[in-house]
Amino acid sequence: MEDGLRLANALACLPSAQREAIELHHLQELPLAEISQRMKRSKGAVAALIFRGTTRLKELLGTSEEL
Repeated sequence: MEDGLRLANALACLPSAQREAIELHHLQELPLAEISQRMKRSKGAVAALIFRGTTRLKELLGTSEEL
């Protein structure tokens, strides 16, 4: 449970667009095309948000493991 709380706190530190993209992709398991439509951004922009957000989460959590 502690890991879940740490992840929730780290997610809260991200810019809203990065947080939304990560939640839609990793937690709701939506494909990039659907996230792109929901967020009204290109697939490349969504991929960049996910990459940058995931990189920041790793920094915040102090891990190099895959999230």
